Amino acid sequence: MDGVARRAVGWVAAWAVVLGASGPLASQVVPPEPPPDVPPLQQVSPALNLGYHKPGELVQGVITIMNAGDKPLTIGKITTSCECTLADVSKRELKPGEATDLFVGMNIPGELGQVERGILVAVDGYRDPFVTAVGVEVGFPVRLNGGGRTAGVTGIRGAFKVDSVEGKPFRVFAVNGDEPQFVGYDPAKDSPRTEYQVMYDWADRRGVEVPRWLVVETDHPGAEMFVGRALVTGVMPLSSRESIKPVQEYLLLGQVQAGKAAPAAVTISGRPFKQGQQLRVTSRSPNLSVRVVKLQKPEKGGGIEVVMELVPKEDFRGFLSAIVDFEIDGMTCGTDVYLRSIDPVIQERAAGPQR
Repeated sequence: MDGVARRAVGWVAAWAVVLGASGPLASQVVPPEPPPDVPPLQQVSPALNLGYHKPGELVQGVITIMNAGDKPLTIGKITTSCECTLADVSKRELKPGEATDLFVGMNIPGELGQVERGILVAVDGYRDPFVTAVGVEVGFPVRLNGGGRTAGVTGIRGAFKVDSVEGKPFRVFAVNGDEPQFVGYDPAKDSPRTEYQVMYDWADRRGVEVPRWLVVETDHPGAEMFVGRALVTGVMPLSSRESIKPVQEYLLLGQVQAGKAAPAAVTISGRPFKQGQQLRVTSRSPNLSVRVVKLQKPEKGGGIEVVMELVPKEDFRGFLSAIVDFEIDGMTCGTDVYLRSIDPVIQERAAGPQR
């Protein structure tokens, strides 16, 4: 067979594979074996739950996985379902029956309640990764109504429970800036407790003055100021479904020195943003000014991140509830801001918030 004939046979064989031809020529072409689906890795340690932690903490854990197959395995790339979670193994080459530790680190996210993040372990020669997960319950050291993602209050008036996760006594100083009204407890006579029943009443507030968030201030380290959602009929939303919207529905700044800038950032989503679009950022409160530092692309997701400085008025002291509005091409949305403005010479709270 000359060279032309050989090339012709080669082309025919190739087209037989592509077109699914049948006959003696096609039967000589054997397609490659597809890779196996799932690697024979097995988790031999219990499910990893990191416990109860507050947002922003750095927590680590370990998962042990084993080669349950009869051939050596080579671990490849390891990915997670969230940038807040990292994972890596102590050993990548595993003989049959051999195990390795999968080290997991998590920067606890801001979403409250039970949170789970996936971990995907790729193995050479296998199409699909081995999949496991890490769980954590996110909350503050003081819980509102038992904690969880949906913890909050409903109605214009009512009562709620706060309790210390560690069982340590603490004091409640304020609820949305007001003096707390306790059930069965007199702060002037009784010692601090590990849990309280507290009443609230917003019947005299109207429109945007009705809180969208319940803000509690305590002397408990790590829970000096925390929030729960307030579901009140008729409360005015800060953005419509058709408009742009903030990813961060509220900013909890804690204690801020009067006249001093507090850094903050809000990501605006809901519409694609184009070069040259004008963004206007304003504060509805005369006691809070806002300065835009820069606009940038968020680390993940779409939209635009607004990096700001929020400054409480120099002569204002006490609890400050404000709304910061964002406007782009006639579309508006808003974010609630909560802070306590303190005297510039006071660096730490000694016995509760300044009045």
